[in-house]
Amino acid sequence: MPKLIIYFLLASMVLTGCSGQPRKASAASSKSKDILHKLIPDEFAEVSKLNGIDHKEAVSALLDAQEAAIGMKKISIAYLLAVLGQDYEDNRNAVATAISGCGTESNSDNCEVITSYGTDLFNRGDKTLLKPLLEAGIGSDGTLAETLGDFYSNVLWKDPQTFLQSLSEFPKEQQAELSMLAGAADGSGMGDDMSRDVRQNLSQIAGQKNNDLALVAKTCLDGVNKGDKLAKSNATTDK
Repeated sequence: MPKLIIYFLLASMVLTGCSGQPRKASAASSKSKDILHKLIPDEFAEVSKLNGIDHKEAVSALLDAQEAAIGMKKISIAYLLAVLGQDYEDNRNAVATAISGCGTESNSDNCEVITSYGTDLFNRGDKTLLKPLLEAGIGSDGTLAETLGDFYSNVLWKDPQTFLQSLSEFPKEQQAELSMLAGAADGSGMGDDMSRDVRQNLSQIAGQKNNDLALVAKTCLDGVNKGDKLAKSNATTDK
């Protein structure tokens, strides 16, 4: 076979091999961008979209974007990676730090979304997020107060020990403030079943002299009563 033909064939093989890799890389990059756009179309995570995406591909796309991401988008990526169980502690801590920073100038506009990430991870089993979620409620008002109050009331109803244990880490005045938020729930006060059960549970714990949480339960009960009464009074007035 003439040398010229051999050189031509070798050159063709080399070019074909080299050009295949960029095409594959480009396709992978495009797919990652598509996945990222589905999960975070702007700055906020849409966790429900994970149901229709291969989780390994989702993790890869999120990790690719994490380092360069800033602000709210970076928090959203950390939340989704925590949901997926990827580097859970680091990503969970990033979400917790953002929750603790709620109310600051940089995060004030996004606190409702940021705390919703925390409540979702809490409901998925991470009870350690309750403390930063309580911290976010101190001094809160408006929609954020109602959103957190609704969350607090449900935790207090379903798991009073966990709620009181975290509440005990705060000064008494803040315990009362957070308990009022729980009593107000979503701003309209507690429902009848919730109100009955919460009051029974707190009264029982408050009456146990050897229980370390007895005094916290009493403070909480007083706050719940005040918050519930005030919320229902305001709701009646608004009508």
